[in-house]
Amino acid sequence: MSRRSSIAHATVLAAALAAAGCTTESSRGLHAVPPASNPAEPTIAAPTDPIPLTSPRDLRLDTVPQPTTPRTTTTALPVFTLPSVTEPPFRQPSGGSGQAPAGAAGGGPVIPASVAVSAVKASCQAPNGNQADGTVISFAPQNVVDGNPLTAWRCASPVNGQQLTVRLPGATRLARVGLINGYTKTDPSSGVDRYVENHRIKKVRWDFDGGHSIIQTLRDGVREVQLIDVNVRTKRVTLTILADYDSSFGRTSNRRRDFLPISEISLIGG
Repeated sequence: MSRRSSIAHATVLAAALAAAGCTTESSRGLHAVPPASNPAEPTIAAPTDPIPLTSPRDLRLDTVPQPTTPRTTTTALPVFTLPSVTEPPFRQPSGGSGQAPAGAAGGGPVIPASVAVSAVKASCQAPNGNQADGTVISFAPQNVVDGNPLTAWRCASPVNGQQLTVRLPGATRLARVGLINGYTKTDPSSGVDRYVENHRIKKVRWDFDGGHSIIQTLRDGVREVQLIDVNVRTKRVTLTILADYDSSFGRTSNRRRDFLPISEISLIGG
């Protein structure tokens, strides 16, 4: 092979090796052939400045949003003050049991406990009398509220239109009112029945404050308190006699008594 052919052959071989990424050796040394880049593997640039990490001591709780609690609004309710109600005191009957006082002769009906009374007045009053043993008996208006059915207020007949007025300490609620319509006493010395000797109440009118009134008709022969419903509030009670039953004895009898007594009245609170 001639020298010119050898040089051409070497040139072709070098080009082939260069295309394959190999190195060739010349007379002066080795030359590196850079490798071809692979398009399937892109080059990722490394960051020039590293991201600083936050130190745990730099984390503050007050910078972290906290869950909020809904605010509760309290609305004060109105306060209502109810007026205090004081029940009127009850007057205790004499002897404390509602019966005639201990030792009183003849006994008597039970008297319902009434409200307190401050004053009693009447348009009439019969003169004092005497028991069979001579004991003086008063027929004052206050006898109708003393809790003793053996005493009485009494007026001389005729009595229609006569009045008895009771004053209370203050405005008082009354549920019922009533009375014993005669003299429920038996003379302790003679045993004489005073109820039948005297007249008895047949009809009365009760008047109260505010123009309220009611008429009560009573039965003869009933020696107990006869009550009627009223439901009123008043400071004063006025009883007016409208009619009466006659004495059980004729006009010629020495036992006849032309007087009209009331042993007791009852004012029941409610």
